[in-house]
Order: sequence, then structure tokens, then C-alpha cells
Amino acid sequence: MGRKGYQGIDVARKIIEAYEFARKDVYRASTHNKGIMNGIDSVCLATGQDWRAVESSAHVYATRTGKYMPLSNYEIIKKSGE
Repeated sequence: MGRKGYQGIDVARKIIEAYEFARKDVYRASTHNKGIMNGIDSVCLATGQDWRAVESSAHVYATRTGKYMPLSNYEIIKKSGE
């Protein structure tokens, strides 16, 4: 049992819930992706890369299906025997 009584599976389910919201709502997907890009942009800046090009490319990639989607994908996979 983790802090405040949360178990790992409970946290995993909440992450999935947030991901599903982002997958269904383009406005939430945009916020979701911006959070991801904050970390990526920091690495780009620290290493002297063109962070604006990377940011632009990521958002274009998010539209590859014709709908703006989250850059990440989450799922819970049960181990055999669970």
C-alpha cells in the first residue's frame, strides 16, 4: 500500500482515466501533449536543438490519424497468473 492508502493499480487506473479523457477530447489532448512537450522541450533547449521544430513535428504527428490525439498511449497489462 502506497502513501495515503493508494495502491499501484489505483494510480494506474487514474492514469488510464486521464488518458481516455485526452483520447476523446481534442482540447484535453492538446493539454496532455503540452505536458509531454514541456519535458521534451527542456531537453532540446539543454542540448542546443531547435525545440520549436521538435514541438511542431510532435503536434503534426499527433494529427496523423486525421484527428488530434494524445502523443502517449497507456494500458494496463495483467501479468500471467494475476
